Amino acid sequence: MNPFWDKSLTINAIGAIWFLLAMYFGNIIFNTLIKSSRGNLFVSGVVATAITFGGFYLSDMGILLPWSLNAAMASQLFYYGGYLIRKFDLIEKYGISGSIVGIALWMISAQSGFLYLNTAHADSPILAVLGGIGGSFSLMYLAKLLCETKLNLDAVKYYGQMSLIVLCVHLIDLNTCAISGKIYENLIQTTGDQIIAVSMEILYRFLLTVVGIIVIPRLPIVRSFYLNRVYPFWAKK
Repeated sequence: MNPFWDKSLTINAIGAIWFLLAMYFGNIIFNTLIKSSRGNLFVSGVVATAITFGGFYLSDMGILLPWSLNAAMASQLFYYGGYLIRKFDLIEKYGISGSIVGIALWMISAQSGFLYLNTAHADSPILAVLGGIGGSFSLMYLAKLLCETKLNLDAVKYYGQMSLIVLCVHLIDLNTCAISGKIYENLIQTTGDQIIAVSMEILYRFLLTVVGIIVIPRLPIVRSFYLNRVYPFWAKK
């Protein structure tokens, strides 16, 4: 019997750290693709497209590969889009117009359904990929504008430096409290609007992580697990 079709076999979920495995294997697949295509963007684009939709297809067929390989496969067009943006310096050349198009694609994609990259499933895979690349382009351009301003971005930098705490606080809520899921379910039932429900769920998760990055660095011993270089368990003599 083909083990992929044996429904009695399951792969246990590993929570939010699926992203680390997906990114690791996604990097390997894409770097191999670029090197093997010898710089031919057409060939690499065609192969990246085939791998991406192959990942979506496997998930829809119920074939779930280990090590987040479905997600790694489905991410290849996102890698390819980012590669093109950097190679041709598209942020500098088409920042404003590209962002407008990107936001439009993202809005269309948002109305078409959900993208679950962790399981490589999308209600509309083509629109999901276009919306993901378009939305990413817009965020890149926004980040560029912020970096060019004289605004104090220390809070943003600090949030990025505390990424391990952000991940762990997110895992605690996801696997133990599950409050964010309850917020989504209650708002769906009361408002019937997915955009409102998702927005409030994201806001709750963000505020929860902000509390985490403020409180945890102030807790002796606990902070050493997350920030061991800054707060080692034993001070060096």
